[in-house]
Order: sequence, then C-alpha cells, then structure tokens
Amino acid sequence: MPVNIDLDVNKLADDTLSPVAKRISETIISLWDLTFGRIDNVNKKYQLKKDKELKDYKEQLENEINQIDPDNLKEPDLSIIGPALESSKYYFEEEQLRSMFAKLVASSMDKSKSSKVRTSFTNIIQQLNKVDALNLLSFDYKSRKPIARTEIGYNSYKFINDKRYQYIFFSNRIIEPMSDVMSASIDNLQRLGLVEVSFDRHFSDNSIYNKFQDYDYISSYTSAYPKSGDGILKIEKGVIYLTNLGSQFIDICL
Repeated sequence: MPVNIDLDVNKLADDTLSPVAKRISETIISLWDLTFGRIDNVNKKYQLKKDKELKDYKEQLENEINQIDPDNLKEPDLSIIGPALESSKYYFEEEQLRSMFAKLVASSMDKSKSSKVRTSFTNIIQQLNKVDALNLLSFDYKSRKPIARTEIGYNSYKFINDKRYQYIFFSNRIIEPMSDVMSASIDNLQRLGLVEVSFDRHFSDNSIYNKFQDYDYISSYTSAYPKSGDGILKIEKGVIYLTNLGSQFIDICL
C-alpha cells in the first residue's frame, strides 16, 4: 500500500498569521507532498523502517520550521528548498544528514539566517557521512583545534608521510583518532572547503599536544622501536581550522 505522510507546520498554518506566512506554508507543504507524498511498498520490514525514518525527518523539519520567529518568516528561495528536499529523499535514513537537510530548509525561510544560506550546501551535505558530520560538530564554538600527523623514517632515510595513518584528530569518543576513516574524513572536509589543515604552525602551548604523544598507538610503536634507529616515528604538530564557508555551514546546517 502507498504511504502518505503529511507535513504539519502548525505555526505557519495558523489562521491568525499574515498572508505571507500562509503562502510560505502552502509552498513548503506542496514541495514536501511532491517529494515525499507517496512511497511505494517494496519490502514490509524495510518499509516499516523507512516509514519510521521518514516520520522522524518530517517531525524534525516541522520542529525546525515552527521554531522560526514569525517576524523572521520569509518566502523560501526555490533554488534552495527545491534541490534540498529532492536530494534529502535519498539521505533521510541517516540521522545526521536528515538533520542537516531539515535545518537547511528551515534556514532558507528565516530572514535572520537566509543571508548565510548557499545553494552549494545541498551538494555539500550529499558528500558527507556520519564521521564527517561528527568531526564538524566537534568544533562547537571553536574555530581552531589541534591536529597531528605521523611520519615514519628508516635509519638515515628521509622522513616520509605514513599514508595509512596520516592524521591524528581527537573529535569525539566514537571515532578512532588515528585511522583510515579519520584521515579520509579530514581529507574530505578539506576538499569541500570546510576546513583547512596547517603543519606550518601550531598552538604555542605544547601541552595541548601531550594527548597525541600519549595515544596508545604512538606509545606502543615507540616502545617497540626504542633506540634502534629503524622505524622511527615522528609526530608533526598542526592546526585544523574552519574556513569562512565551514563556519557558515555549521551555523546553518548543524
């Protein structure tokens, strides 16, 4: 059976609000229905899971929209809201990503935030995964955080980047600080222009980097090759910081 899930934006549907608010309500509801109004049943177990996730997305979007101050309501730009809703139907099963889409759609309807909204944000969200989102969230209100990079040298040979464990970044307890997944995430965030990494400078307080030296992998590697001169591991101290685009993306989508 087809599944119909109606968007209910209570504040926008209030009869006491202005004609502008009512037009906004009609726009967002029409676009939602066009995108999500009908989902065909493929597999009962999968469908139940998908229904739950779609309802969660719907409720999150309703909540974001209903939090907008009525004085800040504006007609959403179709160039933002259209692609965002269309793209989100392929990503709403991932909690972090559907949250980003909900915030992006709501921000396009909020005069206090709309100046920071960019059409590229939809494309950026599509290229993120859970790890990327958690790494961005770790910045909180800080624009800069410490990062390190491992290098391995053999005897008198020149130090070379250890491609497998290039970055060490402590973002949260869920993600292993030094792993292929972490390194790929940092590379991806740089590619998207959300962060920049520099090893030409670092925090002047060296104690900030103690946790990198004490990290389990580093400690075990150093113990295995104490003074042999072979397999020497070097840690470069650096800084990872949000770009202007990254700061705006976090303000709007996270």
